[in-house]
Amino acid sequence: MKHKIIALFCSLSVLFSTIPAYADDPFKGWNKENQESAWTIMETTDWTKMQDFLTLEAINNTASADVSATVRAYEAEVRRVINSTDIGVSDGLVELMLALMQVMGGSHPPADDPYNVKKWIDPSINNINAEISIKKVLKKLDTARKVHQSPEKLSYFVNSDELRSVIQGVMLTTQYTQENEKYSLESATSFYNKHKEEFDRKGIVPSLTFADDVSAIFKTTSTSGSAGGQSSVIPGGPGDSFNAVGTAEGIEVVNYAAQFIGNPYALGGNSLTNGIDCSGFTQQVFAHFGYSLPRTTFQQIHCGVGITFEESQAGDLLFNHDVGHVMILTGDGGAVHASNSAPYPRGGIKYTKNALYAGYDAVRRILQ
Repeated sequence: MKHKIIALFCSLSVLFSTIPAYADDPFKGWNKENQESAWTIMETTDWTKMQDFLTLEAINNTASADVSATVRAYEAEVRRVINSTDIGVSDGLVELMLALMQVMGGSHPPADDPYNVKKWIDPSINNINAEISIKKVLKKLDTARKVHQSPEKLSYFVNSDELRSVIQGVMLTTQYTQENEKYSLESATSFYNKHKEEFDRKGIVPSLTFADDVSAIFKTTSTSGSAGGQSSVIPGGPGDSFNAVGTAEGIEVVNYAAQFIGNPYALGGNSLTNGIDCSGFTQQVFAHFGYSLPRTTFQQIHCGVGITFEESQAGDLLFNHDVGHVMILTGDGGAVHASNSAPYPRGGIKYTKNALYAGYDAVRRILQ
């Protein structure tokens, strides 16, 4: 019975945009019990809402949040809380909520307030627990979605500038979303300056880059705008290119590293343009993004979080087996690295299609 009703939803969400003008008997051939159940569902369903969520699921869009294990552990609770409301649940919404938690609460969010509601939304709240914290943020997100100027452009499966306006509305109040169809740092700054006294009175210092911070870890099958991308074709040297795959920040790391391809290798060197070795290369590339790595391969192998090669993506570090070498993975099976003293393309800073050419001892994720 359950499978028949699910199939009914998927079919009818395409056929009807509101409560449909029924055919003579769309359920002809069903037994009486199933017919009655189907009619009840059709007559009591908000088809505008159901179409919004069910058709998105039906076209196999996907969304995922690149979050810590501690945040991921909240997935079942977030889904349960959403199901306890009248907000339609979807995998995209759940993953976006986890991305919001990662940014608002950090990699290890407070157990009694995983979204840091007291810091970001309501410093005056006294009685707070995980469920209340989730509901507060969920309600703000849903309200921002409802007041957006162009709801037809919104989807929890498309990381767009329009969705980023909704996301920023969680931080800046939904009035921001209502006034700005698309997010930009300029519009967020202008809104904050205009309402600074109100934020000061509440004791809130909002993040003006919140939408971009969330988007960087919220990956979807479809993207628009500058943040949240999944892949990027990057020049790999003369006559070569590669497809970096991963988070927006990871792709930015690879893109930055790739601009030095063709420059020389120098053991102990520290110049990205005039000569550098493998660990100096990774150290300086990550320093550009605010990450402090020690100087040697044997020190760097203890940094970040250990993962498998199968879990790796753009921006992760791979340490080759028994050769004391470190590379920046590109997410497509390859890597950018500073390799030996031979002239480019055999040596120097280059892209290698097979990052596992010498096996590996470890893969470490630095970006968090």
